[in-house]
Amino acid sequence: HVEDIISHPEVQRLAEFKQHGDSDRLQHSISVSFMGFLMARLLKLDARAVARGGMLHDLFFYYSQDKGFDGLHFLVHPKIALANSEALFSLTEKEKEIIACHMFPVCTRFPRFWETQIIQLADKYCAVNEAMAFLVKKGFKRAQVRPVRERKYAYLRALSREARATS
Repeated sequence: HVEDIISHPEVQRLAEFKQHGDSDRLQHSISVSFMGFLMARLLKLDARAVARGGMLHDLFFYYSQDKGFDGLHFLVHPKIALANSEALFSLTEKEKEIIACHMFPVCTRFPRFWETQIIQLADKYCAVNEAMAFLVKKGFKRAQVRPVRERKYAYLRALSREARATS
């Protein structure tokens, strides 16, 4: 389903861009495509559209911090990926929506296809998995989370006391 996409020289360029730690954007796209494909096949959905949309959902050739998006890259990169994908490949309407709306709920409309939601899930799963693998490799330990957790619980206890005091 994705041989023409994976073998395309522009898609191969995604390997030049790190994403979510040690992973690169090509590895991430292949992971999202494969995970989505498996879920779509299991649910008897359009596995071809999911695999192709997953491969193209992050088809952009820059680091967001280099473009000055001020933390808003998640809003614009689906549109950029769609424009890049349409310039290189013939896409179905479903594939276009998968690429354009893979960051729902921040896209401008509710997804029409279940396949889009499959890629949303696969993308988040793969991103978290890649980021956690990077943290573990760098020596991240569960104990490092504890101070944040303790501050959060202290904050919640203070809110609870304040709520009881005002009632």
